[in-house]
Amino acid sequence: FATHAPKGIRYYSGAFGKSYVVTRESAADSITTQAIRAVNFAALIKTAYEDGVRTFVELGPQGSCTRMVGKILGPLTHNARSVDGRGADEISGVLKTLAFLLSERVPVDLKALYGTRTFCAGHQAAALAPAQFVRLPLGGRPAKVSWTPPRQEPPPASPKPFVAVPSVRIPAPRLPGADFESPRSPAPARALFTDAIRHEPSPAAADSLAHAAALTAQAHEMYLKLARNFSALQTRNLTEQIRIATGVRPLVSEVSSPPAPSAKPAFMDRKACLEFASGKIANVLGEAFAHVDAYPTRVRLPEEPLMLCDRVISVTGVPNSMKSGSCITEHDVLPNGWYLDSGRIPTCIAVEAGQADLFLSGYLGIDSQTKGNAVYRLLDAIVTFHDHLPKPGQVIKYDISIDGFGQHDDIWLFFFRYDSTVDGKPLLTMRKGCAGFFTTAELAKGKGIVLTDAEKKTVPGRLPADWKPLAPFTDKVSLTEGQFEALRAGDLGAAFGPSFASLPFVPDTLPGGRMKLVDRILELDPKGGRYGLGRAVGEMDIHPDDWHLVCHFKDDNVMPGTLMYECCLHTLRVCLLRMGWVGEKGKVWHEAVPGVASQLKCRGQVLASTKKARYELHIKELGYQADGTPFCVADAFMYSDDKNIVQITDMSVRLSGTNRASIESLWLKNENTVFYDSDKIMAYSNGNPSEAFGEPYKIFDKDRILARLPGPPYQFLDRIVGLKGEPFVLKAGASATAEYAIAKDAWYFKENGQATMPFAILLEVALQPCGWLAAYCGSALTSPIDLSFRNLGGDAIQHIEVTPATGTLVTSVVMTKVSQSGGMIIQNYDMTMTDASGRLVYKGKTEFGFFTKESLAQQVGLRGAKPFVPSTAPRPLPLSGGLPALPGPMLLLLDSVEQYDHAGPKGLGALIGRRAVNPNEWFFSAHFYQDPVCPGSLGLESFVELMKCHARDRWPGAGRFENMILGRTHRWLYRGQYTPVNKAVEVQCWITAVDEADKTLTADGYLLRDGLVVYEMRDFTLKVNP
Repeated sequence: FATHAPKGIRYYSGAFGKSYVVTRESAADSITTQAIRAVNFAALIKTAYEDGVRTFVELGPQGSCTRMVGKILGPLTHNARSVDGRGADEISGVLKTLAFLLSERVPVDLKALYGTRTFCAGHQAAALAPAQFVRLPLGGRPAKVSWTPPRQEPPPASPKPFVAVPSVRIPAPRLPGADFESPRSPAPARALFTDAIRHEPSPAAADSLAHAAALTAQAHEMYLKLARNFSALQTRNLTEQIRIATGVRPLVSEVSSPPAPSAKPAFMDRKACLEFASGKIANVLGEAFAHVDAYPTRVRLPEEPLMLCDRVISVTGVPNSMKSGSCITEHDVLPNGWYLDSGRIPTCIAVEAGQADLFLSGYLGIDSQTKGNAVYRLLDAIVTFHDHLPKPGQVIKYDISIDGFGQHDDIWLFFFRYDSTVDGKPLLTMRKGCAGFFTTAELAKGKGIVLTDAEKKTVPGRLPADWKPLAPFTDKVSLTEGQFEALRAGDLGAAFGPSFASLPFVPDTLPGGRMKLVDRILELDPKGGRYGLGRAVGEMDIHPDDWHLVCHFKDDNVMPGTLMYECCLHTLRVCLLRMGWVGEKGKVWHEAVPGVASQLKCRGQVLASTKKARYELHIKELGYQADGTPFCVADAFMYSDDKNIVQITDMSVRLSGTNRASIESLWLKNENTVFYDSDKIMAYSNGNPSEAFGEPYKIFDKDRILARLPGPPYQFLDRIVGLKGEPFVLKAGASATAEYAIAKDAWYFKENGQATMPFAILLEVALQPCGWLAAYCGSALTSPIDLSFRNLGGDAIQHIEVTPATGTLVTSVVMTKVSQSGGMIIQNYDMTMTDASGRLVYKGKTEFGFFTKESLAQQVGLRGAKPFVPSTAPRPLPLSGGLPALPGPMLLLLDSVEQYDHAGPKGLGALIGRRAVNPNEWFFSAHFYQDPVCPGSLGLESFVELMKCHARDRWPGAGRFENMILGRTHRWLYRGQYTPVNKAVEVQCWITAVDEADKTLTADGYLLRDGLVVYEMRDFTLKVNP
């Protein structure tokens, strides 16, 4: 290449480390040597300094060389400057560098910048009002001035005494060239907040700084007043000189001082922005853009209600140049704004309001390139918040820059960024923004988000060392639409279960109206996700007339990327609510965590043809800021009809307005907590099930029949005081603790003939919590047809007798196993009963099943059973009179008893009791509502009565019965039922062991319904105590 060295310029070689004369050969040698050898930058800078160089300007990206110069020269006098100051746009960087050079007396030719007149409307200065200027005649002789001092004005009032202000946080000083941008991979959020607090001045220092600031402001106000008076004096003097010299009074206002200058007229007001969104671009930007209105589409701002650009204050850049440019816009946060969420602008709206990159790309000429054949789509952005979300009455300013355009094949891209401020304070920054213009065919070919192997790999999440789980939450759950609506209404008890039923305030949940962005929650998993800290999946139905489609944009309906962000954020908020992040409505709000850079990547679209949008959240960090504010960082994905189209890395949210102590105190265990009281128990047994369990059970209020608890007088469950497991999740591991308070005059003590609880009642106290837990876990919700609940058997041991003095019985049941097959559900339970003092009363295992009416009707009874067949004549036994006493009418369950002496497998005797079925028996109406069946426990009680008859016959006289014998196991098995439609019941008992000394019996037997064996009793025991 031909080489020509300009005169007056000295060139240095990075390869040679010194200056050299530039020729074709020497330049080639320098370039070649630099390519094959290391560059000694330190030697080069030191040589230049020795040659007298004191000012160094870096033209490349960022300022690494500038920093190296500072380290190399250290304390030596020098100046080093980078044109690309971090965060500054290129034009500002060049202008600041030129100003710096001028200040250092370096010759600078500014003709290249200011030597050409601009015709851009945005560059024109606003016309001055008459009161802002004075017309001066040019030429003529100097005038003689006769000046009269102006009227003395009273001295200004003394400034008000300083009033101390509260201590304030003083931000760290901002370094030159710094902006608000956070690193792409920020440190863990907790570290950011810990560091921030270290730089906070003490209250005393803050007060001193605030005092100094107030005094400075007062002094500045006095200076401005003096300056205004001096300007007015100059104006009057100049006016008088002109009048004397010309005899003509100048065109100047009669006021003594000019009014405060009005705000500069906006380049585009809201009406013009709406025209840009919905009308013709030529009406806004002039005839130079008229051809764009003929294209089938063009870049637009969204229409109402998502047109958030209230005004474009100014524009920099050459129209239709396809070069860089910038604009400043504003958005007014209005009272009663449609989007307000807990009294604040939502995260997505705060970001979306910086939407004028759309306008700016059109202003710079993109439509002339795409000719309406390609549409705008956001591709990438990194958003970092720096302060609280604004409230109504505040104005958000956006300084938006497009750094350049690029073209790949037929696809145009542009790269943009913005800084957002409120009252001069940084609110948020958007960096590395990229958007493109694509044809319909190009959009259809998009592959969506494609994850790398590294992005799919499981990574442990981050928790503080002292992290404490909040609300009980151990199992994966989903929410029905009814539960979700209850959540929106603030009824977290109906949404999440009894743990949330007694909150001391109305909770803040999710917004409604247009900001209802999630229709259902498909999954909440406290241990799921890539990071093991939680996974949430939400879903929204998409309709062609959805507001967010028809307004964005007029001729290109597509969901905004910022709204996609908010959809994911709402799903995350539901998961955090379920974890226990609950605050009082009107006092808390959700907002981004300052300093955490969230990266948005869009690789697809939600259109009018889309059926469903799905949101998937993976929690990666939970913790508390230095002031105790809870925060969360998560990754998110959004799917359009199962296609992954959006990836959000480091989505952050904090629950401002509350703190760790307040949140954790909500979930401290209350020993007196009642999850379900007697009213809800009765609603389940005899009323509307939805009043007990919420909306999912509403279908059983009228339309369907539910398996119920027994009702009075056979109901022995007062309240649920302990609970583990999610409502409507049928899964092993769920448990409940129930209480039953024994009334001293309870009917069954009198009916039992002695002051001990009958066996049948004791068994019901143990079994009824199992039935309640089965309903709580949603067993009936798993079947589209009605199911009946039946006990199948069990084994247990009674440890102490229960009397009127026992007080309250506490029964804990655990669902240990669940299996489903052929429309049936089988559940196994462990049950433990204690008294109020904690003494063990009864403990065992049992099995229940849910069956259809058809399967119950086809039961074949106990397979392999061999009923007792008498071979000798019976001997009738009395059912009245004698001692020990037999039960009263309600519990005397036999009409007749026959004994066969020396019969049975052991030759110790056998008995048969019979009873005709009466459809009007009291227990049919109590067990169950809408599904009458004899309680299995009463069938077992009738077997115990046979044993009592035999004991009375063997050991007549005074005494009382102990049944079962304490400490011994008894077993029962059910394979059928008897209902009001049956005719007769027969109970068979054969004695298997007798202890004459202790007066104890052991027996086995069957219960037959109309000749079919349906119950088996084994190892039942009875003792006659003195």
